[in-house]
Amino acid sequence: MKRFVVTCIDMHGRKMTYRLTAPSSESVRAMARRRSWQIMAMEETTPLLALVFRLRPFSYKTLSLLFYQLGAMTRAGIPFVQACRLLLHDVTSKKQRQAMKLAVDYMEKGMAVSEALGQTGLFPSLVCRIVSAGERAGNLEQMLYLLGQYYEQADKQRRFLMDALSYPLFLLVCTTAMTVGIVAFILPVFEAMFNQMQMPLPAMTAYMLAGAHILQFYGAALAAGAVAGIASLLLLLRRPGVRRYAEDKLFSLSALRRLCVIFCWQRFSQILAVQIRCGIPLLDALDDGAAVVPVDWFRRAVNQAARRLENGSSFSQAVRLGQFGTPYIETMLLVGETTGRYEDALQVVSEYYQWRIQSRLSVVQRLAGPLMLLGVGAVIGTLVISCMLPLLDMAAGMVP
Repeated sequence: MKRFVVTCIDMHGRKMTYRLTAPSSESVRAMARRRSWQIMAMEETTPLLALVFRLRPFSYKTLSLLFYQLGAMTRAGIPFVQACRLLLHDVTSKKQRQAMKLAVDYMEKGMAVSEALGQTGLFPSLVCRIVSAGERAGNLEQMLYLLGQYYEQADKQRRFLMDALSYPLFLLVCTTAMTVGIVAFILPVFEAMFNQMQMPLPAMTAYMLAGAHILQFYGAALAAGAVAGIASLLLLLRRPGVRRYAEDKLFSLSALRRLCVIFCWQRFSQILAVQIRCGIPLLDALDDGAAVVPVDWFRRAVNQAARRLENGSSFSQAVRLGQFGTPYIETMLLVGETTGRYEDALQVVSEYYQWRIQSRLSVVQRLAGPLMLLGVGAVIGTLVISCMLPLLDMAAGMVP
């Protein structure tokens, strides 16, 4: 069972916040429909201890391969449940294989495929929604191929991002480790030599030696404090109120807000295009589209847009009134409304912003390497100069 924090408008028009326990987000939405709630925001929460022992969901690469194989098997005439059982042997994790086997057993007993997959905790809610649409429309095979294509593209995007950031992060870690090693172990050797010579030290060298003393005596405490501070910050950011306040302050800067809009709309429009292409109505697709965006500010804006759609506004008008789009996005949505092909317009938006993100990451990747090397040179040069200055002063004093 999962825990959710749900903010909604109840049947009496009051804004309420509930903490619910349910198997999946679909169960929460079904409960909201039965009670005539209008969900404004929904967030899954995880206890601290459960973060360590929780079942890890399938990766994008695994999901892509799994859905491609399921699509090929169902096209060949193999029943979906039998295809799932045949693919159990390809699941390497024992816990994941057990959860998947339990879902297959549920399906054999008559449970709907989407509901059984949702109870495993291995699949995103998007998968359950699209599989459910495929079951109702009778084109499950096509839905499986669309899911395979989507997660294949998502995996490529993730790997591109990791490739762009891995080298700068590697240089940063190496520079930090090298600096700490020199300050903690090499500078004390020079300090002993300088003390034997009883010579005055330049200010730069004195500061470096003071830093070495701090690392030697308080290094473990500083490292533990840094880890505890980062962990506390992450736990605080898991609280909706704290994260909302931090995002509001952060995105009050126009440059960061523009970057956030580009990133969010790239993922959001891609998810919407897949769902609409699978036959899911736009209003129903908005919840899952917003769920894949890890920015609470954007999710709140999407929920407000959904309320405007329920009141009769068009999607382009809702985006313009919510001020969480760009003129380009509003124009493309208007084109989709005019042609009746929302999915094509949203796919164009996703591909355009994906190109912009990759272009900027390529620039960062090209500049990060030289800049990090300059930083390494500056740090090492400063340490070497701080060690050599006393020796140069001594040599200068010996010259008649």
